[in-house]
Amino acid sequence: EMELRRTIAQQTAVFHLPTPEELEEDFNRVVPPSELRARIEDVLEVLADFKSRREPGRSRSEYIERLAQDMAELFGYLQELVDYFLSMLGPNEALEFLEASDKPRPMVVRVNTLKARRKDLAAA
Repeated sequence: EMELRRTIAQQTAVFHLPTPEELEEDFNRVVPPSELRARIEDVLEVLADFKSRREPGRSRSEYIERLAQDMAELFGYLQELVDYFLSMLGPNEALEFLEASDKPRPMVVRVNTLKARRKDLAAA
């Protein structure tokens, strides 16, 4: 029952969007990636159920703007490029795209089979 109450409280909690003064404090310090990721996840949850989870007096565009700034800082992209991804893909898909782009690609070696064999190259 305690678990159920805690889950309900988390799902109905209102996310506090940082004020300009709080953002000014963040400007002077290095924000850890874990904090940025948590804030991104919180904003995505608010956007999923905006009517009941938003902070009174805040618009959807403010949440999207904060999300874009956090994504740009976390993944190292330009703000304009992240804005473009958000407008083109939407918040959740843009995050998935940025995460997928951040992963290293697998190494692939092409072999001219007329000159060498794959087994010989793999053994070397």
